[in-house]
Amino acid sequence: MIRHLLLLLAAAFALGGARAGEFDFKAYKASSFTEAVGEHQKNPAVDFLVETGNFKYAVGGTYTGRHRETAAPTRELIRRWVKALRHPKEYETLFEHEVEVESGGKKYWLPIQNPMVQSFASEVRVSGSVKLYIMLLGATKGAWVFAINEFQSQ
Repeated sequence: MIRHLLLLLAAAFALGGARAGEFDFKAYKASSFTEAVGEHQKNPAVDFLVETGNFKYAVGGTYTGRHRETAAPTRELIRRWVKALRHPKEYETLFEHEVEVESGGKKYWLPIQNPMVQSFASEVRVSGSVKLYIMLLGATKGAWVFAINEFQSQ
């Protein structure tokens, strides 16, 4: 149990980029989903693109109320991202769920860190506005993958 707690704290530190217990909101560039996606390019012939940069965005959206287990292609991308960045293997299971958010007329499935799933479900209303602090992990053949590191219900 203590090992699991320490792992989650280490993950929060590594993914959040702040001192333990604090979230570095300033590390996230104010943007929109459209702008964030537009900053990056991928070859459509490539099945997976692992992003090794540290691209973080603060974006707004509307929670559709839909959630699911993380899709298989996204899980595979996360596995490759963990390996490429030499994160602890346990990070592969840090994003077991996704939430759907709408922004600019488009819908996005976003992996959310396991420790935040319950608070997201209780704090963000269906059709409610939410500010998301997301990080680009890369892309699958079908979509860019941005992980939720923090959120603020609005």
